[in-house]
Amino acid sequence: MILGAVKWYNREKGFGMLETPSDGSIFFHINSFGVHPIEIFKKQVIALNKIKNRDNQHYSAKNSRLLESFDLPLAMSLLDKPYLVNLTDTSRPKQGTSGTPPRDQHDDLLLLAVDQVFRGKDANIVENTFRDYFMNTLDENQIVPFCEFVERWSAHHRNDSGRAGLSHSMFSLIGDNLTPAILFHIWKRKAFRFIGKAESGDYEIPLEVVQQFFSHLGPEEFNRIRSYSYAAAFETPANT
Repeated sequence: MILGAVKWYNREKGFGMLETPSDGSIFFHINSFGVHPIEIFKKQVIALNKIKNRDNQHYSAKNSRLLESFDLPLAMSLLDKPYLVNLTDTSRPKQGTSGTPPRDQHDDLLLLAVDQVFRGKDANIVENTFRDYFMNTLDENQIVPFCEFVERWSAHHRNDSGRAGLSHSMFSLIGDNLTPAILFHIWKRKAFRFIGKAESGDYEIPLEVVQQFFSHLGPEEFNRIRSYSYAAAFETPANT
């Protein structure tokens, strides 16, 4: 399934438009839901399958449902992918005081989705759900985008002490559960702040980790390795 945010919805006619980061605008009808929502409003996040209309080649939604409390993995499918959606309703332009159409309104679909997943949940449930996702579901190749999102979401909720503290607790958890893959991807992206290190310098990681992920190294990484203690024992293209 893909995710879209409600751009507008006509309650009387039962249809509206969704906006997605990569699939454009998608028409949806109340009858595309297996269970009709009590209400639908702008910025609400909907999970759906898309189908192409035969008559105009545009897309419509099918198997639609509102994002629910168990949908964190589905929301996280946006990690390291485009996540901005333009929710400006250009089909119904509203004139401002200057007589000009409103500016484009871009929203973070991933933030909207996770906010919806945790709407009404207390901070302990939020943290435990993120911890479970990290320990049991997260693809370790996605560790840096995951950390970047946790950091962004905590900043988004900086006025909520429970949610704002999520980044600290999650980065401590990650630091206590470093695997070779997590360490390598953090090292490659120089995202050292996620394991409690300053980002102003470089950090030497174990030789065996570098060797394990040799095929993921590029010229920049080989150049960094040349200054490490094991450089002489590690044959890189720069040395051949």
